[in-house]
Amino acid sequence: MKCRSRAVPSVVTRRGELEQQSNSVLSDKCTDTIGDRISVVAAVRISVPIVLMTAASSRHVEKLTIQSVVVIKLERIRLLRQNLAKTWFAVDAVGGEVDVKLRSFVEDLLHNPLGRIALCNLVLGYQEGLFDQIFAKQLFDWWVDLCTFTHSSTASAKLGALGHLTGGRIPPTFRPGVPRPVFRFAAKKARASWPGGDYDLVSVAHAIVLRDKMSRPDLRRLLSNGYRLPPVGTTQWSDADTNRFSSLESDQRWFRLAAGRRIGNDILWFTSWQELDKTIGSAGNMASNARDRLGLVHYLDRDTLVALFFSSAVVRHVAGGRPTFADAGVHRRFQARAKSRRLRSRSAWGRTADLALLKPGCNAADGVQERVSNSLDDSAIKSAKVPFSFLASVVGMRGDTSTDSDLVFSTYLQAFARPPMTTGMLFQEVEAIL
Repeated sequence: MKCRSRAVPSVVTRRGELEQQSNSVLSDKCTDTIGDRISVVAAVRISVPIVLMTAASSRHVEKLTIQSVVVIKLERIRLLRQNLAKTWFAVDAVGGEVDVKLRSFVEDLLHNPLGRIALCNLVLGYQEGLFDQIFAKQLFDWWVDLCTFTHSSTASAKLGALGHLTGGRIPPTFRPGVPRPVFRFAAKKARASWPGGDYDLVSVAHAIVLRDKMSRPDLRRLLSNGYRLPPVGTTQWSDADTNRFSSLESDQRWFRLAAGRRIGNDILWFTSWQELDKTIGSAGNMASNARDRLGLVHYLDRDTLVALFFSSAVVRHVAGGRPTFADAGVHRRFQARAKSRRLRSRSAWGRTADLALLKPGCNAADGVQERVSNSLDDSAIKSAKVPFSFLASVVGMRGDTSTDSDLVFSTYLQAFARPPMTTGMLFQEVEAIL
């Protein structure tokens, strides 16, 4: 390495020499031939070797044998060369690191389309002003450590850990005694305009929720009228069952919640029934149309779907808001903001990704408006009836071809960022936030 200012004999000094200089700060900047910069700024007592390495190449640059005291702090310099960032880190012999875990974590996500979807939504949500930098930094600090603690190595496992961190259970031995910050429903609050009317909101779910959530009196009521629900866990209803329940009279299509049951699982996703109804009932299969408009790519061919209705008067008193990437977790078709400027004007509502519109090079795939809240228990809905409607069974698959894959969706999200992002630029945007 070459020094630009007065010579410094070595980064490592003898104990006596360092103690003589302990009241001053060494400001000499040492620069190697490619422009990375190291600042010697403070003194610490350590007894293990330190290796300087670059995260971009992982090559050892210089090994410093330390037998007394040494002072090293690495100042990160982002080099904008062909959209690549290069950062220096210090790694000690027993695995301690400065920023290496975070950088490695982000790089692992970048290598997988599912991970890039999450990082795109981090950037899009930040650009949209849904959360600030403090929130993002704190979330990633907890998220990275939780993934290390639980050995979550794949992108899918990392996003699953994010779901546990934001609202689920985490191991009691992880950061014991440290209160977990609130990461759920973190979008900055905006005044929400609600559709209005009775049962104006809807959440689409698998039909298996009926047997799981319906009270026993209501199960007996349906059975007495000749309507027996398929066994618990039945994901694909027979045509006969679907047709029979589709013909159920409207005054019989309701239930009350069984004790301890809730509408929604860990989190409730919902939209306006008036808006959804306009787009799914005009032509084609209602279940497939609902799956596409709501971006529910996880529903498979022949899965039977139902619409559950509830009132905005109920939801507005429950914790919730516009969804962020933290709320989405493993949701593979979540977008933090709409492509259309007109649709983005309703800042209290997010916008789904329409699977029917998504394809390589598409200009926009905006679906219907959406919000999230805590799931609704019996006390939240005040023991009211929960109306439901059968949407029949899904026909065909989504998300399993080269035209609508995770890669296609991650590329779509990168394209409508401000400005459009290559993968290298996405890394830089994430690094700037974190």
